[in-house]
Amino acid sequence: MDSLYGTSKNSTLTVTTGLHHMPFSKPRQRRHDYESWSDSSDECTHKLASASRTQAVFRDRWATGQVGGLCVRNQDNNTICINVADGHVVMIMLFWLMSITCSGPCPDNIMHEVWTCLNNLTRGGDSLMNGGDAQLMYENCQHGGFNDSLKCLRRVYDTCSDPRKKEAFFKYASIDAWESGFRRFCHNINLYMDKQECITRQSEDIKSCIEKNKDKYLDKPASVSSSDTYQSADQQLSIHNTCTFFHVTQFCYGQPIGAQCGADIRAILSDFTGGITPPMCRNYKVDDRGNSACGHHHHLVLLLFCIISYFLVCR
Repeated sequence: MDSLYGTSKNSTLTVTTGLHHMPFSKPRQRRHDYESWSDSSDECTHKLASASRTQAVFRDRWATGQVGGLCVRNQDNNTICINVADGHVVMIMLFWLMSITCSGPCPDNIMHEVWTCLNNLTRGGDSLMNGGDAQLMYENCQHGGFNDSLKCLRRVYDTCSDPRKKEAFFKYASIDAWESGFRRFCHNINLYMDKQECITRQSEDIKSCIEKNKDKYLDKPASVSSSDTYQSADQQLSIHNTCTFFHVTQFCYGQPIGAQCGADIRAILSDFTGGITPPMCRNYKVDDRGNSACGHHHHLVLLLFCIISYFLVCR
């Protein structure tokens, strides 16, 4: 198929459970041009059930202190957990779009297609809990992963015709911002790969910073404020937790990467993550309850380094 970055190829499925990664050989199944649309709710339900089993592992490990992470509820009161083990932060955008699959702002089959669109950016299969993978990021630039997702998402946007539902859906992604971020990142992919080892060396400091800061800001109902009076308290709290997690993560990534790996790589990554940040979080304000555990003030530019570890740390 035509591609901004190349053509698709096979990949390896990585199943992440806690601190362990198990690679299996498996071809990535791409839906070329995404002309075939699935109306099967059974297939969608199966994907969600598989995801729920994976999430349950992290929920248990989170509860016992074995793994760092974030658990939030979506608008349908379903619990979604995010893993930050070993300095990894999962692809937050993927998780939030997945959390509204089959039950969210657009009809079921359309939201199933959103999951299909984004699945090609992971290692495939049923695992949503992939850690950082620099080689995969490189492959997405070179072999069409980003281009495939953009074409698929654009088709989903065009198909979702309910104005009210579409407006709600737009809170999670901007196709134009994704595309510009992908293009600029891939233009600088050689510099990114050159700095891969430096970025990886910061993972322990990043993990420690996130662990120290997350409890200070998450699940604080008093801090939740929203101009949308139609949002329930649970919805506001979920948005607060999501956007706060983005804020804490960008803060904890920005300082060590900028200081140790250089302003150039920091600028490239901030440009990329600025595009992929959910629009609902870009101007979200997080209350400052004191000095950061990492030794800096929290009112920095919000949400520029929120999703990097999905693409950065090659284990």
